[in-house]
Amino acid sequence: MNDDNGGIVGLCGLLLVIFVVLKLVGAIGWAWGWVLLPLWIIPALILGAAAVVVALVVACVAVVIVAFIALLPFLIIFGDR
Repeated sequence: MNDDNGGIVGLCGLLLVIFVVLKLVGAIGWAWGWVLLPLWIIPALILGAAAVVVALVVACVAVVIVAFIALLPFLIIFGDR
């Protein structure tokens, strides 16, 4: 079994360590929000993927509702046969 967490997690961790060390030694004058930005990359990717999934589900539900509404007259007329 492979326990590799993926390259993006390792890259974010590496960037975080580099940015914090550079900030602490005074090599960069960035605000701490920018220094800690790699912490937010993974949650942003997860939220982005979740937003795409929600949008697709909403679109599919909308298609089903429109199809049902379009077929409703036929169901009313021919439904009891």
